[in-house]
Amino acid sequence: MTPSPALLQELSRSRLRLGGSTAPAGTGERRSRQKGPGMEFADYRPYEAGDDFRYLDAAVFARRGEHHVRQYEVHRPARVTILIDGSASMAFGEPEKFAFATTLASLMAFAGLAGGDGVQMAVWSAGRLHISPRVSGVGRAATLFEWLARQKPSGGGFARGLRQVLGSAQGGLIIALSDWMGEAAPANALSRPAGVELLAIAVGAPQEEDPEFNGQSEVRLRDGESGIEFDFTADRAAIGEYKTLYRQWREDLRSRFLRAGCRFLVQRSDLDIDRAVRTEWRVQGILE
Repeated sequence: MTPSPALLQELSRSRLRLGGSTAPAGTGERRSRQKGPGMEFADYRPYEAGDDFRYLDAAVFARRGEHHVRQYEVHRPARVTILIDGSASMAFGEPEKFAFATTLASLMAFAGLAGGDGVQMAVWSAGRLHISPRVSGVGRAATLFEWLARQKPSGGGFARGLRQVLGSAQGGLIIALSDWMGEAAPANALSRPAGVELLAIAVGAPQEEDPEFNGQSEVRLRDGESGIEFDFTADRAAIGEYKTLYRQWREDLRSRFLRAGCRFLVQRSDLDIDRAVRTEWRVQGILE
């Protein structure tokens, strides 16, 4: 789904918020831990042989009688990777979780491009990782939108895709969108190299969080990924117990990510996306 022009215009004045991740080499928009020639003054240091004379500070020499050079913050582009769970369970819900996740991914990708970052998308589907080109500049946003529109949910095993992306990351921000069902986020899937920040977004459907109760009935449930079926008596007590377990599972999931040093947010598929982009995402720390 291509985001509306109004939302893209709103995002053109934004960028993705990074926490502790460090940007790789290359001139760009993110402040790195390095200092050198740049635009924003950071500090002085004593002159060393080979330093550029243009950065000598005459005022410091007049006060101290020693040569010092001015240092500036170096700004570099971040590497942003947006990973979407394309497992079969994401095809559930009204609105559908996978379609909703791709909309969120498109908006976040555009914000990354607008902020000067290099952005790449990945979708785990049919047991393998599908990876888009890495692009920079808002003029390349259509490349990502068109690539994402061709992806379809199928299969399972999202934890493998998550491990692949985290294990091969070279710094920057990874945004992972999934319903995190089953073993999508085991503890060993969250390890990552130093300098890699993970923002985990739990995509849920309203029917999962608050299923309707229409009186007692016998139903057969089928797991969309494993194919396992079982019978279930849907009465008021069972629905109440389900809601309690669902809330507990979501809190356990949140705790798992926080313990691993990741950010964690919940986005339901009936979210008002316009309001989220304009206000909620800034409060939640997605945008700045």
